[in-house]
Amino acid sequence: MACPYCGSNQTRFDRSMGGKEICAKCGFPTSRGRTPSLGIGRLFKKYKARKTSAPKDRRHFFSKPVGAGIVLTAVLLSSVLPNLPVLDRRSFIALANSNLPNGNPRGSFGELAAEPVFQSIIQNGGQIVLTSKLDDSNSRYGDAGLGQVAGNWDPNTGTMKLRVGDFTYEQYLAILNHEAIHMAQSCKANSIKANPAPIGLQITQEGVARLEPYRATNPSYYQSRIEREAYSNDHLDSRTIARIINEQCGSKPWIPFLGNLRSTLQAAYLR
Repeated sequence: MACPYCGSNQTRFDRSMGGKEICAKCGFPTSRGRTPSLGIGRLFKKYKARKTSAPKDRRHFFSKPVGAGIVLTAVLLSSVLPNLPVLDRRSFIALANSNLPNGNPRGSFGELAAEPVFQSIIQNGGQIVLTSKLDDSNSRYGDAGLGQVAGNWDPNTGTMKLRVGDFTYEQYLAILNHEAIHMAQSCKANSIKANPAPIGLQITQEGVARLEPYRATNPSYYQSRIEREAYSNDHLDSRTIARIINEQCGSKPWIPFLGNLRSTLQAAYLR
């Protein structure tokens, strides 16, 4: 019978223990009974002998630093690269983003660029486009109640488009405020490129009344809380709308980071 402690097959009978069979090597009884206390050193050796350490498999791609870096870079840019050609170069007049705060050299936003809401949009990773053409099919988060598609917020690209038209300065500011609220609603959904979500702004009877023309033609647009928030608050002053953007977007640092990264690549693409 092998010794249960050291595995030796050599045994002997010990007179001092009443003739019990003990291991000739370690001296512990080979018969059943109370397990003798093992010393700390012997216990450690026993544990070390039983422990099996299998070498880690580092042959797969993701375990290598270069592979992990490529994957991380791809994840960061995946929300940017597919949307680089977001503008029709023939139709846009001016562009403002984190790289071009005063607009594209081919045009200017004038005094509108000095408004706090304008600056807040840029600082939080959005971009503003002044264009001569605005597709009605992209007006899910637009219109601003002027009877025609005057502005549009595109959460897929983080782009705010304002259409050139016969609008007064106050109307342009209202359009900008309206679309800025939609940008804040996207930030509420944790990304500047997320579909807008209600942020809890007050809905007024005047705002709902401005949506009345859509009750029959577009019931979902009329019932949308997202649009009701925008129509009810786009008359507020520029600083108040800027504060709403900062509360929803500025408190999440990854939102302006990804937005500015997108703007950087787009600026390089448009040159």
